[in-house]
Amino acid sequence: MKSTFSEFYKATDDELKALWKESLFVIDANVVLNLYRYPGTVRDDLLKALHKVADRLWMPFQAAFEYQRKRLDVIADQKKAFDTIKNELTGSVSKMQALFSARHPLIEQGSLVEDVKKLVNEYIEKLQPLSDQQPAVHENDKIREEIDKLLNGRVGPEPSKEAVETICANGHDRYERKVPPGFMDIKKEEVQHFRGDSIRSEIW
Repeated sequence: MKSTFSEFYKATDDELKALWKESLFVIDANVVLNLYRYPGTVRDDLLKALHKVADRLWMPFQAAFEYQRKRLDVIADQKKAFDTIKNELTGSVSKMQALFSARHPLIEQGSLVEDVKKLVNEYIEKLQPLSDQQPAVHENDKIREEIDKLLNGRVGPEPSKEAVETICANGHDRYERKVPPGFMDIKKEEVQHFRGDSIRSEIW
């Protein structure tokens, strides 16, 4: 029974140990993109873990392509976050001032607005040096250098145009028959253009 339906059984401790020692670690784009999103200590820990299994790392071509395609957007988002937080905080103060602008016999603002405004300004001042430390898209990308070292020679080959067409055809068939994984991605309309080909990214 167990040999026929092994996927329904929990692996033993010995089996798990063997997997960690022998398995190939296949990573997707988010594993490396998250290196740009994590705090420094978390990023360093993940890089150390990846280096420990560096000889057993592998990244499919499509996952590597997704990383290259989205890398600058992720970097820009991290930089933009500082302005977003600043604008939201200052906007909240303005909304609070407007809220208390109407007269009311029982509700008084007292020093509340000024106290909040002071706290917000102090926090925004602390954000500026952090924003200066955050890498921008045009700066040297040290994270990418680490990723290049880790995955040197460990990225899958680029599929041929014929292979991509076959994969896309299979994907459409899975959509129609609602075969997992990924059939819910039919709602997405994203089309990628790579080396002359137009590809629905969720299919392959």
